[in-house]
Amino acid sequence: MASDDSNDYEVLIGLSYPQICHEGVKSLFDTMIEQEILAQKLFSVYLSQNLKEKSEITFGGINHDRFTGEIDWHPIVLKTLYFIKLDDILVNGKSIGYCNKPNANCIVAPDTGTSAFIWPQGAIDAIEKIDAA
Repeated sequence: MASDDSNDYEVLIGLSYPQICHEGVKSLFDTMIEQEILAQKLFSVYLSQNLKEKSEITFGGINHDRFTGEIDWHPIVLKTLYFIKLDDILVNGKSIGYCNKPNANCIVAPDTGTSAFIWPQGAIDAIEKIDAA
C-alpha cells in the first residue's frame, strides 16, 4: 500500500494474485485471508457513476444496499489478473454474438486499478461494427 499527498486518493491498495505481486509482498486481501479476519473470502466493489457519491470496496462480503437483482457469479479462469469468462456481451440490451462463435475467446479482465479493460479483439471489432451502424 502507498499513500501520496499530491493526488486525490487516500491510499492505493493492490489486490493482485500472489503470482504477479512483487517478490516477498502479499496483497492486502491475501493478508486478510491469511489472518482469518474475513467473514467470506471475497471482496466487492461499487464504482460510483458520479462525483457526488463515493465508490467503495467491501472486504469479506457484499454491500447489498449497492445493487438490485441477482448476482451473476463467474469463476476466475486465470489467476493472475481476475480473468473471467463471459456468457455474452450485450450492447443496448442486444447480444453482439461474439461469445457464441466457435473458438471465441470471451475472457475479460475487469480491473478496478486502471481505466482500461482487457477484452478479446473479436469482441471489440463486433462492438465497433454496431457503433458504426
